[in-house]
Amino acid sequence: PGGILGRQGLEQITDHGALDESAAALVHALSDVLGKLEPFDHDRFGVAKRDRIKQGDPHPVRAFADRIGRTFGAPEYELYMVDHPDITWACVYAGAPPTLVVPTRLETARDPVLAFALARPLALMSRLLHAVDRTDPVTLERILVAAARQFEPGFALREDEPDLDRETKRVGKAIGFFARSRGQDAATTFAAAPTRDVAGWVRDVRRMAARAALLVGDDLLAAYEALGSDVGSDDLVADLARFWVSDPAMRFRRRVAQQI
Repeated sequence: PGGILGRQGLEQITDHGALDESAAALVHALSDVLGKLEPFDHDRFGVAKRDRIKQGDPHPVRAFADRIGRTFGAPEYELYMVDHPDITWACVYAGAPPTLVVPTRLETARDPVLAFALARPLALMSRLLHAVDRTDPVTLERILVAAARQFEPGFALREDEPDLDRETKRVGKAIGFFARSRGQDAATTFAAAPTRDVAGWVRDVRRMAARAALLVGDDLLAAYEALGSDVGSDDLVADLARFWVSDPAMRFRRRVAQQI
């Protein structure tokens, strides 16, 4: 079950009903499949399976992450500490279970910085939307369309989409025969009432996660420190500044601080 920032809590800090969009249901249904299509590459980041930090392991970052995860009702996940230039902030990769990747520099971070850094991907995980974190919107849109085409072969969001048939085959192979039924309802709903601006939806979901993380860390400057200079194209810094003084933020901050 979710905590203060379970689904109902997150809905109150989310723009444009993003959690109710058909894209959300389809990403949720495809969470394991997206782990096959866009997996965490252990070799690329210089870690092996034996380096994973599991729940209950005596590691301070894992213990802190699990405390925060209870605020969201986050599912089980694997955690890796990574020293790699492409991992500048904590992030999550889709998979079964999902993989939380934390830069080693955060081991010595102040608690509010670490809290924000961990809470952002954990918020995504709690809604099984973790694929949104590291998959770019263009790629994600193509995957969602290809998933819908498994059941509605003529479906497309755009005219003259290049290589859509090849992507449909790739996604179909990842879904496999036995997993088709689990994603059918979400895929046919997406085809009937698609999220037409997938990039905008991704932005809204990422902002939701950052806002939730700000409530957990309860420190705007720490959030900026955790984000660093690589804030992406979602205008997170400006959005967090606006959110920090909003009515929903005021209501949640004290309640969240009491739970963690």
